[in-house]
Amino acid sequence: MPQASAGAPIPQVEYAFQHQPDAVLDQAAPVQNTWYTVLAATDDVRLYNVAMYISTTSEDLGIRITVDGNILLGAFGGATVNAVYNTRFEDAGPDALRVENTSFATYKAYFLEGQSVTIEVRKTTAAGTGNLHCIVKWAKLLPT
Repeated sequence: MPQASAGAPIPQVEYAFQHQPDAVLDQAAPVQNTWYTVLAATDDVRLYNVAMYISTTSEDLGIRITVDGNILLGAFGGATVNAVYNTRFEDAGPDALRVENTSFATYKAYFLEGQSVTIEVRKTTAAGTGNLHCIVKWAKLLPT
């Protein structure tokens, strides 16, 4: 065990990612091309899943995730009313965020981690005034 300068042991602290309450957005009558923040968190954040849906048919949805200043974008065109669209984190490249309403069971899952994470969603069309919803499953690295 490392020793402090006076010969006393330096205390060791164990850390683990601890689940946090879901970040939720329920935006009534969202305005076209307006970003709505779902989560703005700092201090060692891990993202597990982001899901969104809108209560209007034929809307185009967008998501922007900023991790330590790096921006990832994803989109889905022609969303079906109240169908859930999950954001899949891929390994790299321009399609690092994939937004789909299919099962992800056949895909390898990746977590996104960073010191600072912001998640924003929007609709990019004006097909109606249905509410925009989003839920984020996430955790923070905390001492145990």
